[in-house]
Amino acid sequence: EDLPPLEIAYKWNMRAIKAFIMIPRLSSLLSFLASSSLIIQILSDGNKLEYLYHQLILGMSCFDLVTSVATGFSKFATPKYTEVLPNVGYFYRSMGNDFTCKAQGFFIQLGYGSLFYNIALSFYYVLVIKYGWKESKLQGIVYWMHLPSVLAFGIAIFGIPFYGPITGICYINMITNGRFTVTMFGIVPVLVTTFFATLSMILIYVSVRANRGKFKFQHESQRNPASKRLETEVAKQALCYLMGFYLTWPLLVLMTYTETLPHFLYLAAYTMYPLQGFFNFIVYTRPYYEKNRRTRNRSSFST
Repeated sequence: EDLPPLEIAYKWNMRAIKAFIMIPRLSSLLSFLASSSLIIQILSDGNKLEYLYHQLILGMSCFDLVTSVATGFSKFATPKYTEVLPNVGYFYRSMGNDFTCKAQGFFIQLGYGSLFYNIALSFYYVLVIKYGWKESKLQGIVYWMHLPSVLAFGIAIFGIPFYGPITGICYINMITNGRFTVTMFGIVPVLVTTFFATLSMILIYVSVRANRGKFKFQHESQRNPASKRLETEVAKQALCYLMGFYLTWPLLVLMTYTETLPHFLYLAAYTMYPLQGFFNFIVYTRPYYEKNRRTRNRSSFST
């Protein structure tokens, strides 16, 4: 079969194109189920919504859900034919039109709200671990911590004129809109989140190490082992969320700016990209799993 220039350039065959379409759909489905479960868990317990942490996870999960749905449609949303890349192979199994393409691009961009909630969550952990903020004080900034929603909708609306078909999905086409537009909408948010999330983790690590040093020199009557363990567990949780982010987003930056990237890395990038909702589900439920595991171990030991 004749392949379009892009597939020839990367030596893709039709089997690779089919894998490129189907595998990310599976990861999108997995993330959709995980994000939906996380949303249901939080909303079904009214007490959780009183805490900023659960509010931030809920907001992040909602945008993760949007991402998984938008990417799950894959080429179903791309137009059957365009003048930019008219080859049928490039639009394998495309069923959409200009409207569905714009809609998919809009919701993929809207899914970047998950990135912005990552920044808010990192800031939350710095306030709690490094500065010792309690829930009563955190409630004073709760509205500011939900600015990611406003920012995500604003950017997604502003990008409507630029959305069009690219490899596998509809987003901002670099050929028709230029590298600068793709950078501002797709890359800068990832880089900003990477910077702030990593900086926050460094601040948390330094704070935990400093507190451990103080703990060693405290008199036994002043020590609070339970507080020390709690701080360590919270720091581990923050690190796990950061790892989930690292596994999903940075590959997109590499894919955008490396024209000779092997096609399997493109497949990896599009496969991992929707999975942050799945990783967040694992991290969110990890403390409950650990608590139940310790309870079962104690029960087994006592018997």
